[in-house]
Amino acid sequence: MDQLLRSYELTMRGLVAFACILCGSLLQAQLVYVPDPMLRQLLTDIVPTAVDVNGYIDPSNPAVMATESLGLNLHWTPADLTGIEAFQQLQSLNIEKAPFVTDPLALTVSAWPSDLKHLQLGGNTGPLPAWPSTLEYLALYGDQTSAGQYYPAYPAGLDSLTFWPMPDIPSVPAIPAGLSYLVMNSSTVDPEAPALPVGLTHLMLWGYTFSTAPNWPAGLTTLRLQGCDMPAGLSGLPPGLVSLEVSYCSIVNGVQALPSGLEKVTFIQMQGSPLQISTWPSALQDIQLDTDTSLVDLPSWPAGLVNVYLLNLPLLGVLDPFPNILATISIQALPSLTSIPPLPPTLTSFTAVDLQVQSLPDIPPTVNSIFLGALPNLGCIPLLPQGLTGLTLGSFADPDPITLCLPNLPASLMVMDYGFGPVTPDPSMLCTVLNSTCPFVNPMANGSVYWDANSNGVRDIGETGYPLATVNVQPGNYTYGVAADGSFGLPLPVDTYTLSATGTSPYVQSIMPATYTAVLDSATSMSNGNDFGVVLQPGIQDLRIDAYFQPARPGFDDVATITYRNVGTTVMTGSVTLTFDADQIWVSADVVPDALNGNVASWNYSNMAVGETRVIHVTLHTDVSVAIGTALTHVLVVDPAATDETPADNTLVVDGEVVGSFDPNDKAVSPSAATPDEVVMGAELTYTVRFQNTGTYLAERVIITDTLSADLQWNTLRVISSSHTCSWVLLNNGVLRFTFEQIMLPDSGANEPGSHGFVKFAMKPVTTLVNGAQVGNIANIYFDFNEPVITNEAVFTVDIASGMADAVRNNDLRLWPSPASDVLFVAHRTERVLSMELLDLRGRPLLVAGAVDHLDLSLLAAGMYVVRVTTPAATYVRSVVKR
Repeated sequence: MDQLLRSYELTMRGLVAFACILCGSLLQAQLVYVPDPMLRQLLTDIVPTAVDVNGYIDPSNPAVMATESLGLNLHWTPADLTGIEAFQQLQSLNIEKAPFVTDPLALTVSAWPSDLKHLQLGGNTGPLPAWPSTLEYLALYGDQTSAGQYYPAYPAGLDSLTFWPMPDIPSVPAIPAGLSYLVMNSSTVDPEAPALPVGLTHLMLWGYTFSTAPNWPAGLTTLRLQGCDMPAGLSGLPPGLVSLEVSYCSIVNGVQALPSGLEKVTFIQMQGSPLQISTWPSALQDIQLDTDTSLVDLPSWPAGLVNVYLLNLPLLGVLDPFPNILATISIQALPSLTSIPPLPPTLTSFTAVDLQVQSLPDIPPTVNSIFLGALPNLGCIPLLPQGLTGLTLGSFADPDPITLCLPNLPASLMVMDYGFGPVTPDPSMLCTVLNSTCPFVNPMANGSVYWDANSNGVRDIGETGYPLATVNVQPGNYTYGVAADGSFGLPLPVDTYTLSATGTSPYVQSIMPATYTAVLDSATSMSNGNDFGVVLQPGIQDLRIDAYFQPARPGFDDVATITYRNVGTTVMTGSVTLTFDADQIWVSADVVPDALNGNVASWNYSNMAVGETRVIHVTLHTDVSVAIGTALTHVLVVDPAATDETPADNTLVVDGEVVGSFDPNDKAVSPSAATPDEVVMGAELTYTVRFQNTGTYLAERVIITDTLSADLQWNTLRVISSSHTCSWVLLNNGVLRFTFEQIMLPDSGANEPGSHGFVKFAMKPVTTLVNGAQVGNIANIYFDFNEPVITNEAVFTVDIASGMADAVRNNDLRLWPSPASDVLFVAHRTERVLSMELLDLRGRPLLVAGAVDHLDLSLLAAGMYVVRVTTPAATYVRSVVKR
């Protein structure tokens, strides 16, 4: 008995083992091998656990079974897609070639997923297996060539087919009879339009010839024909058609009639006879007519029309009145049109471009988007609706902007466009009685900032304007620079404003009155007499000098702009001296120097008014023999300096080097770094924006915009100098804009040295910046109405290791006279001098002195030197000129 039981047990164990082996073999047989290693990696990227280490896919893998959609962007060809059939639950498959792959896509497909319903295939040059019977949507696109390309017969249940092969495909499968959606491109094998399935509702055909009138399916609702030849005409359209688009087609006898239920119609570049309908379908809501050189008139608009787009219709000269429910009107390139009918009260978008009209109709308050451009005869822009959010004044295709002033600034209009990019609107764009004769003009607040010499609060005869000031406007928080004579004229929308003035000089003791209230209650209001009297600390002599040198290049001229300003409180007489680098050659100056000896030029000046700025332009030349990289140093001095309140800014040393080329439109910041302590002490950053007209015609206007960083103290803005006269405004969102009106900047081909310009301004960073913080700024430079030139980013860095300390503290060090003849006096405001050294430009010591207050220069040759002064707290380095 025991022996029988043991025999039975062994037999059962054998059966179980055999069953396990058999089961394992069956499971192993279900795995699908993926031979293409590139496909393995792509599938692993999409479904990480799909392919095992040996290259197999287990169809029962939960991740594989859960995958219902795959997009294969193939970056290689040929590609073997064997293995995708393992995704048995897949419903949608999109196969396309990566954009950078240039060779035709060649596929090997052993089988499709069995339950696939949606397939899109972007090209193939090899044979394909039969389509799955479950397929409902199929899109096939050509790829460079269709030579040798054969597609299987379509499955009977296919509902939607897009067939867009290359024209050289050798054969075209028969179209399934059950389709409801069909998009097809013609081929050279069969250019004749195919027989259409009777159940079609959506149809698009490209490039076919209709030798006979087509038999349109009765249920067709959407029809698009592109590039088709229709010698039999376009007729017999089904009554249920809702949308019709015909573009680039040749239609004999034109279009005679449209179905009554049509809601949308588009005709683009129709060839042959034009549109010849007498009435529009009553249900029509959208009309687009583009490029018809024979169209002379149109029937009256249907009452239910919502959107109308008319483009490039040169003979169309009259438009019927618009229906009252229109939402969109776009009229472009109708040169025969002399007037536009009144706009309906429901309109939301209005476009008028490339027209000869002299006026525009009133714009309804419902409009939120306006595009106007290339309207050479337009005299005035109508009043803008208060809900306007988008305004474009210019043509994107060919910059031809509307340069007219704006009738008003809607509160909702935050950004506008001149056809080249966003611009922040501001009151300077408004029409006023001073710049426009249009019916809609804006009021103005006029006034001046003047030097109230007798402090009586009244501008008396002989009291001059004071330009070292700004005017602030509230509400709006706009800050304007005043003109050179201290005057200002601010166009503002109707409202009540508070005006205040701020002096940019440290010697302003008070300004009277503190504010003015400008009541502008109508378009013709003029608030005059807003005169701010500035009381100055008397008897202060303070001159400043600044200069900008264009980059020097071998064989070329460059222009230096010297700007000197009387920021003191007394009329000044003195001189300006330029010691230019000996490696450059004098050419000319627009102000003839009173003396020119070698590389030293000097100008005498007299009766320089308080706040006055004067400019000298000097042209220098760099010989072709001067090597690129040669260092250049220029020294400028404005005298008298001995009695100057801040003699440090009476001398300026400009270092540079000879270059082979440079970016003519850029932005720079100096210094580029400062320590946290220096930032707290009020270190000032100087920004220079350079520009050049590299076009082929002079620029009438240049605009520079700079969105200031929130890490700058906007209220410390100080405009230093510019190459040409400009105005500026700081908007409430931190956008600083400089406008060079009538600059007439020549192009670089006509006058290379004269094609350059610049603006220089200064501002302090916020004092809370910590070590490592960076402040970046870029500028946008607009030449007339061209696309802006965007500069590099000028970056200032807070760096505890930076070496700017001397430059900041040098304001406490006084050296005089400058230039010096025999003796140079040295003094510090708060510290005693421990030692002094005089160095040449190569850093070699020439004189060494202890705790004295002067240096004897009598034995030194004329030229530029460096003084190094040591105090208990710091070491200072300054440049000095010996006469």
